[in-house]
Amino acid sequence: MQNTEELLITLRKKWDTLSQTKCTGTVAVVDLTDSTRFKALFPSPDIWVERLYSFMEIIRIVGEEILNKPYIKHLGDGVLLFSKADQTNPVKFVEFGETLAKRIELLNLGDSRYASPAFLIKFTLALDYGSDVYLFNDGDPQGIVIDRVFRISNYLMPNMIGVSSSFYEHLKDRGFGEKFTFAGKASLKGISEIWQEIYALNTIENFSAQLSLEQKKKEDLIDVWEMGKNDRPIWVVGGAIHSEEDVDVDAYSVQHGDSNALIEIIHILSKLYPDRVLEIVTSEEYLERNQSSFDNDIVSVSGPYYNLVTRRLINRMGLPINFELDPEKLNEYEDPILTLFESDGNQVEYKTDRDGLEILSDPSVFIKAKNPFATDYRFIYLVIGNQTQGTYGSALTFGISSPHLFDNYEYLKNKLSEIGQKFSGFGIITKVSMITDYVEPVELRTAEHLKMFTLPLNYEVNTVQEGPR
Repeated sequence: MQNTEELLITLRKKWDTLSQTKCTGTVAVVDLTDSTRFKALFPSPDIWVERLYSFMEIIRIVGEEILNKPYIKHLGDGVLLFSKADQTNPVKFVEFGETLAKRIELLNLGDSRYASPAFLIKFTLALDYGSDVYLFNDGDPQGIVIDRVFRISNYLMPNMIGVSSSFYEHLKDRGFGEKFTFAGKASLKGISEIWQEIYALNTIENFSAQLSLEQKKKEDLIDVWEMGKNDRPIWVVGGAIHSEEDVDVDAYSVQHGDSNALIEIIHILSKLYPDRVLEIVTSEEYLERNQSSFDNDIVSVSGPYYNLVTRRLINRMGLPINFELDPEKLNEYEDPILTLFESDGNQVEYKTDRDGLEILSDPSVFIKAKNPFATDYRFIYLVIGNQTQGTYGSALTFGISSPHLFDNYEYLKNKLSEIGQKFSGFGIITKVSMITDYVEPVELRTAEHLKMFTLPLNYEVNTVQEGPR
């Protein structure tokens, strides 16, 4: 058994060898779409294996015909093909895609079984090209180009051929630009903080030229709503609003906007984390069951007037905001007053706008932070409004139901990428408008009264103060 020093020497020798394999090349990832569903419909292996084998065999034949015997690696229901640039001209991969589509169409038309909707073969093909490729063992390609093509593959619709922006530029310089259409932007997590453009081949009839909105939505949401390890529940904490109608002393009501916000957040989290337990509790329940510890993934919904967890987190985390809750300082409706303490010493006040009892607009606060109370990697989210309308507006800022999710996510990523230092979290304050009693989802790019702030990478939490400042 090797000791640590011997192991490092072995790894360094392998790295020296591996670094010599760096090359420029083109990669294709072909995937048979809906294959899992097909296996569920036709569980007998003699049916789905034969269909899969037919698909794989067409890929092999077309690959060898067009790409000059590329490296081929089987990936379950898909195939990776790679050729170095000095072995195969990268533009030949476009011809490979076009030819593959024609051969699959012939199979679908020529065999009566494949002509039926259930048997019909559809596929995705992602193509990329670059110089950052290393060849492992028997030629297995690795590197950023390979990682990127797999990320792109996830965004493609059935019967779609997509390429990265860098490969598109390479093809355009060689007169192939007109074969492609801009398909949309995608957040390729781990590849770049900047959204990446993806282009679709437009020469094949009835093939898609738009990215998968569902995949795009899921990846955008999971990048905003990050959580720690799945060994503990995610705590969704609401405020308790006691009213005269609550006969039982332990009973409580939830106002309309807060209930909508809770539904929105539960919808998001159940979609992103189907294997996690969601504990949906009031702030009093949370504090009692966790002995006032915040060592969890927490989404705290509603402002500090009704939500004690929100109140304590605002102060213990030293957040640059305060909600004035003293009735003596408020209007006749006791609307809280939100103050943002900016880094330059300025203070910005946000108030609820009313026409009598009718609320016209309400401040909305969305805060995401790495959990400073956690012993491991956890997150805290505060979804807050002055009134319940602002709370719902906050939940919709990066909500699954918002028509502005993609634009808001892109706006957020661009703004955060402009910050020249590391940070542990961010906050967004804006005002949401009411349209005939409904909250209008905010679009950050055009929002009025928008303010953003970041939280320091390392800071000491306040262990004393628990109430409003």
